[in-house]
Amino acid sequence: MTIYRAARAALIGLAAFAAAPATAADRPKMPVKAPAQPAVVAVASWTQFYVGGGIGLNAETGRTSVTAGPPISAVFNVDGLEGANLGLSATAGFDLQLSLLFVVGAFADYDWSHQNTTLAVSSPIDALGATFSATTARLDGGWTIGGRAGVLLAPDVLLYGLGGFTRMRLANWGIATADLFAQTAFSLQEPTQTLNGHTVGAGIEYRLTSNISLRGEYRYVSLGRATTVDVANKLVWVTDSSAHIGRIVAAYRFGGHGMNAPAPPARMPTAWTGFYGSIGFGGDAISRQVHVDIADTLALDATGLGGADVAGTVMAGFDYNFSGGWVAGIFGVLDVGSNGTAKFAIAVAGQSIVSTDLVAIDRSWTAAGRIGYLISPDALLYVLAGYTTTTFHPVTYDLLGAAGTADLPNFHGVTIGGGFEKLLTDHVSVRAEYRNTRLDTQSGFPVPGFDGAQAQPTINAVRLLLAYRLATK
Repeated sequence: MTIYRAARAALIGLAAFAAAPATAADRPKMPVKAPAQPAVVAVASWTQFYVGGGIGLNAETGRTSVTAGPPISAVFNVDGLEGANLGLSATAGFDLQLSLLFVVGAFADYDWSHQNTTLAVSSPIDALGATFSATTARLDGGWTIGGRAGVLLAPDVLLYGLGGFTRMRLANWGIATADLFAQTAFSLQEPTQTLNGHTVGAGIEYRLTSNISLRGEYRYVSLGRATTVDVANKLVWVTDSSAHIGRIVAAYRFGGHGMNAPAPPARMPTAWTGFYGSIGFGGDAISRQVHVDIADTLALDATGLGGADVAGTVMAGFDYNFSGGWVAGIFGVLDVGSNGTAKFAIAVAGQSIVSTDLVAIDRSWTAAGRIGYLISPDALLYVLAGYTTTTFHPVTYDLLGAAGTADLPNFHGVTIGGGFEKLLTDHVSVRAEYRNTRLDTQSGFPVPGFDGAQAQPTINAVRLLLAYRLATK
């Protein structure tokens, strides 16, 4: 019995120990919760092929000189902006996303420009018989093959620089005179040239969806110097050419595997209804048709002989978001242009025919409306139309010895265009825009040394704007 009692006592003691509350040291340890990891989301990669097209402006600058042997013994020079007008582009390329920040790529582009600049001096008096006509060098079309590299400001916003090799065709200068400055009548035609050069530039691209993107881009094209020897006419042509190109480009992008990126903070769909103010910069290409008379003995006609400038913009407006994804608005724009020192000049046989400042915008007011569609809650595609009043800088000139400064009148006309706007935050947006303004014809305004003048300008403008929006629900 003693053994039985001892075993029983041991079992009771063990049970009591097991039932006793555990101390802190004896309690089983709870699993420790791992630190929260940043949320990630799969986004489309920029590693994609793409094709696209663009619209904007081209401005060609350069210097052309021709030395003619006997019996003409004349030297012809033109210096300055040789044409500015609408430009179109087609592009194809491939991008490779190296990391969450860096993208590199290669591309091939074709650019085409609608430039057709002519200058003619004629006399209605048969006895005088003095005539001069010229067709300027013209950017016809050309290829650029190059590369670009950029940084992602956001998963869908790429800021980049570019460079490449360019091969461009120029429809070049042609000249015809009859008894001008007692010179024997002659006709000169520089052969069409295909020039090689290089392109540098920069831009910003926004991917609206994984397969559709829009970009705003500026390029400088240097085509170098070319010499053409016309043995038959004993002529030597020397041409230095360059171009400034501004474009808004839409592209379709193929494929693109996903990659992980930090998830953006959740946000409610943005209300586009509200007032906003914007500032921006860009460029203008100004083409014009001009006719002037000199004492009823000579007349000058110029088509496409225009100018170009770098411009700043201030804008204010109001948008209203109605019917789901549609946005309509009104806005006012003040554009202010530069007045550079570039000139356009022609001389024959040492005698100046024309020397003039380039046309540049002093200020321009536009009242307009726009309507667009939200392709995503924070991205708007739109078209615009409005009414514009433009004041140009005074133009200093010398035409066949008639020198002076012309104070151009105010011109009025219609503006149409389009663009896209992307919200960076609830209140800050970036906007890329193309506008074409066709101004009215002004006649009879005073130009010193002339009996009368008539002009009808057209402006192609590209702008990049930053806006602050006072959005309301």
